[in-house]
Amino acid sequence: MDANVSITGNLGTEVDFISKDGWSGGRFRIAQTPRYFRDGQWVDGETTWMSVRVSGRLAQNCKQSLTKGDPVVVVGRLRTQAWVTEDGVRREQLVIQASSVGHDLQRGTSVFIRPTPRPEEAPIMEPGSVVDAVTALVTDGPHGLPEGEVYRLGSEESEEEDDEIALADPETGEVPVG
Repeated sequence: MDANVSITGNLGTEVDFISKDGWSGGRFRIAQTPRYFRDGQWVDGETTWMSVRVSGRLAQNCKQSLTKGDPVVVVGRLRTQAWVTEDGVRREQLVIQASSVGHDLQRGTSVFIRPTPRPEEAPIMEPGSVVDAVTALVTDGPHGLPEGEVYRLGSEESEEEDDEIALADPETGEVPVG
């Protein structure tokens, strides 16, 4: 049986991202401090800290989207991480293995941007054809996304490694051919 949990709080650290051998992962901590209204004033309660682990595309998107201090919502499975210190003492810590992470829209707004596909995943466009390109909503914004959409020139049958990559012109929507 899995213990599924959801938690809201503030990102307490930057996302620590690692990628190697076709695998990517990340970790960060969130802090949740309850506030109470007592004797006519707001008082902070004890802060609860939680470690969060993410992997794959979720890790990559967290690294690009989250900054220390951001209000976030995390959903995932509650796990116990155990280790032995150099002194031989066993330690344990609760960790959320996240399946979803996002900004807490109760506390602000956010803009959703689909990741640009990798060139090998981009739609194939026959040379000389007309494409209705959609202009990207951001142009080299904080998420580091390039202008325009990515297209791979060639045909379905093409197995060549040297297929050209073309970016749609963000103003005209045209994709250069040839």
